[in-house]
Amino acid sequence: MCKKVYVRNLFITACLMVLIISLFMLNADLAMAAAQPGQSFGTWILDQAFWVALAVVAVVAIPLILKKSWVPLGIFLLVAAIVLVVISNPSRLTGLGNIIWEAFGL
Repeated sequence: MCKKVYVRNLFITACLMVLIISLFMLNADLAMAAAQPGQSFGTWILDQAFWVALAVVAVVAIPLILKKSWVPLGIFLLVAAIVLVVISNPSRLTGLGNIIWEAFGL
């Protein structure tokens, strides 16, 4: 019985990996066809990182909601929102650094 569960989990993992890789490759065509491939590839990576981070937020938030852990969920969503904003617009990290720098008078 244990071997069947292991083989099934291995099969499901392999199918998910194939699906994820094919979705990345589907989007990679658009990034590689542009006139500036380096800049487009960087934009594509940031785009993919945003969606992966959003999926991670959903995966982590669901158990917290089911357990009714509201305080950890609120803290996690606050941190996740900051991370998602930085991923979607990295120049905001520079602005945040400048604000902290000026707050400490450095």
